[in-house]
Amino acid sequence: MTKTLRIHDRDVSVTGNLVKLGRLEQEWYEDIGDPAPIIAELSKGRPKVDLFTFWQRLPDTTPRHPYYMEWDEIAALPITSYDDWWSNQIKSRTRGIIRKSAKMGVEVREAEYTDEFVRGMVSIFNEAPLRQGRPFWRIWCGTAR
Repeated sequence: MTKTLRIHDRDVSVTGNLVKLGRLEQEWYEDIGDPAPIIAELSKGRPKVDLFTFWQRLPDTTPRHPYYMEWDEIAALPITSYDDWWSNQIKSRTRGIIRKSAKMGVEVREAEYTDEFVRGMVSIFNEAPLRQGRPFWRIWCGTAR
């Protein structure tokens, strides 16, 4: 059972039966800033949250709050520029494959990571009727966007 609470202009998702766990519903997109007011509100509200989790955005790896902390593994690739990535971060074999595909008609270009870009990626991924060898439910239910 999941319940969503609106606290300090943020949606907090509360899950669990015996132990109530709270987290920002959009934690990948929203930063917590100062968690103290949200924690205070959660501790006196209904349902009472037993454990509230949040994370600091990379590259900030120094703990900023006096709460218990556990490290979480996140795959992240620091990219300073397209030229640096192309010249120093990928292998020459990968560069050769990209050049070969460009000669075969694939358009290779730098793109800005925007909502429109993500929608395009999602639409490409949702074209396939099978995922990992199984029918993809959003395709055969007619709900793919």
